[in-house]
Amino acid sequence: MSGHEASGYGPNVSDLRASSFQSHPSAATPPLMMNQGAANQLHVYVDECDRECRALEKERKAIEGTLRKTFPGIRIPAGASVNLPRPSGSPTKLDHIVVNQMREQIKVANLFERMEALCDAPLHNNIHTVLKRHHMAVCITQARCNENARSFKHQKSVSCFIFEFFWLLLYFFVATLMVMALQDLAATTRRLRTALWGALQMTLPPPVRTPEYHDYEAVTCTDKCSVPFVGYSFTLMN
Repeated sequence: MSGHEASGYGPNVSDLRASSFQSHPSAATPPLMMNQGAANQLHVYVDECDRECRALEKERKAIEGTLRKTFPGIRIPAGASVNLPRPSGSPTKLDHIVVNQMREQIKVANLFERMEALCDAPLHNNIHTVLKRHHMAVCITQARCNENARSFKHQKSVSCFIFEFFWLLLYFFVATLMVMALQDLAATTRRLRTALWGALQMTLPPPVRTPEYHDYEAVTCTDKCSVPFVGYSFTLMN
């Protein structure tokens, strides 16, 4: 991961590549390697969460378009535009992902409410459970981001080797929790995408069954033909 790529994930991840203990290189090598590994894992799962969020947004818009075509007389709003969170300050890529996940959470929840109004029945409990689980994963990820930022601030304020070594170990622990939160967020986003398509199937009206050819032929024969062979038996010849 280059320094330019790492800078997009937050100051702590970018500075991990430049961290060194020139006065005690042998003692500092293990935590430094651990922190570089944590930074690489953050890079992987941040990208995965970004892809899942973009896929969720794309599928939500496609489902909104399907509902507009299926119910032409009913207005289907293109997502919610009220009280949507926005990134503040100087947001990193991770901050943008968390905010985008929050925005999609609100829009999908409003879409579920619209679906329940269209089909005049509540959606399956599992769909609402997945929605709540995704909301919890977003909140946990946001909390981990705040912990990550605080640990980095304390690490930059210390200069003693012992304390710096301690904060590196603490950051490794916090970064591991951050990776776990991102991994769970990506998984719950995938499940929310599946629940969204399941809710669409419950909302769409059942397809009209057209009679097949043999069904039509049987009905026509019964209505118009008499069967004069009652009481006779037949043997098929090879």
